[in-house]
Amino acid sequence: MTRRTLGLAVVLLAATVSLGACGGSGGTTVKSSPSAASTIAPSPTAITATLKDPIVLNTKNGGQIEVTPLTGGAAAWTSNTTYERVHALYIKLSIKNTGTSPVSDSPIKCATLFDSSGLVYAAFKTDKKDELGAFTLQPGERTQGAIYFKRTSKLKAKGRFPDFRYAPDQGMGAEFGRWTLADYTIPKL
Repeated sequence: MTRRTLGLAVVLLAATVSLGACGGSGGTTVKSSPSAASTIAPSPTAITATLKDPIVLNTKNGGQIEVTPLTGGAAAWTSNTTYERVHALYIKLSIKNTGTSPVSDSPIKCATLFDSSGLVYAAFKTDKKDELGAFTLQPGERTQGAIYFKRTSKLKAKGRFPDFRYAPDQGMGAEFGRWTLADYTIPKL
């Protein structure tokens, strides 16, 4: 067998093996699922209000919460864990379980803040005593506290918050509250 014939035999063998794997007899056939497109979750529904107005939101487990942003502001402190100076903006919230079943959530995963340039600021965990931490509320119970957003150099400039959003179920709920804060100027530290 010459070198050329051996090379041709290897190429033919490789082609035969690869054709068999791609749908010939004994190969695996991959089919697309017709229901794959229907598994995409629908976009969440926004319920809009202004600062200090309550919004009632449904949760995935059939619960219901009333979320009310009470006030907002700026804060600066030295972290007890990292000893770094922290500059943050905050929104103080009141959350009440208005449904008939217990509701559990983690507010820092539910809240976002938007500035006037369209930048999105996610909430972050702090060592502040007034921080609104994870909760479980029985029907009729209420909790309140602050959700903090890291302040960047862009936020130190004069600007405004167009809106604050809270989506239950760790931000994955079917609806979310959107409070317009157009008149709320970013406070100076």
